[in-house]
Amino acid sequence: MKHLAANIYTSNQDSEIFDIIIDQDIKPKNWNNNFVKGFWSGLDFGIILFNSADSSDKFQMFYFQDVLSRKDSLEYLATVFKEFSSIDYDTYKKAQNLLLDVIYMYPTYRAIFKYVDKTEDTPSTLNYEV
Repeated sequence: MKHLAANIYTSNQDSEIFDIIIDQDIKPKNWNNNFVKGFWSGLDFGIILFNSADSSDKFQMFYFQDVLSRKDSLEYLATVFKEFSSIDYDTYKKAQNLLLDVIYMYPTYRAIFKYVDKTEDTPSTLNYEV
């Protein structure tokens, strides 16, 4: 994987991405159509795009390490996908919408994973005066 920005990594290595598709059990029903799949691995989030028409780079993967610490990374890539949707609307619009769904559910995911941002004040670090 190559470092793209902040906590975002990317890959277009077919074998690496295919292994993740199998391991995460996110196989599409039909390999003849484009698809976008998201997956969680602990606090990391990945998104896989498959373009059946592209002969050279059928797979693209974007992987967010500790996604709950950097909401701005999700917003950045959602904006990039919005721009790319002019090239391939079906694929990139689906990818953008998937990221927007994660952004919308961000507070819920933080609660589910009991995520505590180390830069935020927590009850154990607050000073109370009596």
